[in-house]
Amino acid sequence: MLAHGMRIMFPEAVKPILWPFALKAAERTRNTLRIDVTGLTPEEQATRTTIWHDIRHEHTLFCPVYVLDHRLQGS
Repeated sequence: MLAHGMRIMFPEAVKPILWPFALKAAERTRNTLRIDVTGLTPEEQATRTTIWHDIRHEHTLFCPVYVLDHRLQGS
């Protein structure tokens, strides 16, 4: 993720000092989205509870996210 961000996405903004953030994003993705043969994520296996994850709130690291204000849009 960090190499992709440094080479393609934002080479002027993505620096090696962001490694901890890249590792944390990879860990979060693996623990919340990886489902095994039992249909559970590692997080659900560890807590023995069912956790609902909304995939719409997941974003790729270093990709800009914009929130549109409907008042600023034209008719």
